[in-house]
Amino acid sequence: MSKQIIEKSDDILEIPYNPEENKFETLGEFKMYIDAGWELCFEYNGIEYGIDKMDDNLFYISNCDQKVCIQSRLTLEQVLNYEIDGVKIRDFITTDDVEITDRPGPM
Repeated sequence: MSKQIIEKSDDILEIPYNPEENKFETLGEFKMYIDAGWELCFEYNGIEYGIDKMDDNLFYISNCDQKVCIQSRLTLEQVLNYEIDGVKIRDFITTDDVEITDRPGPM
């Protein structure tokens, strides 16, 4: 089981990682999250991907395992329709087939 580590002064507090807490309940929640510019990392079919918003209101999708950008300058709708292993992100992002590995909140 993965653990989230939070540093507080000289102490390190380990909190068990619960992937259920990071899941998106609806497609609308997912859209709002990435449109706000928050970074997202997820694992799908054993590969970790990232979605980030660029300065010009466009997005890019990266393969975190290979540390490469696989698609850039996408609109929000294009991100939703982007296919990974033949399945659109919109069709798997709220399912049990994906694990949201990093979902930081607003800074």
